[in-house]
Amino acid sequence: MEHKNISLADQVFERLEADVLSGKYERGQVLTEMALCADMGVSRTPIREAAHRLAQEHLVELTSKGITV
Repeated sequence: MEHKNISLADQVFERLEADVLSGKYERGQVLTEMALCADMGVSRTPIREAAHRLAQEHLVELTSKGITV
């Protein structure tokens, strides 16, 4: 994931948003930070930042189990 003037958290957010909206993840599916880190090749910090933004937009819900689509 490399785009010059866009932060890593923004890049992760854009990709996760696109994946959620495209139906890559099923409604109710729980995503873990570690699985997303491995999939995207990034640390947990940008995943967490992106997840919080997605939750603010009501695309996911943050739970104790992970990120629920």
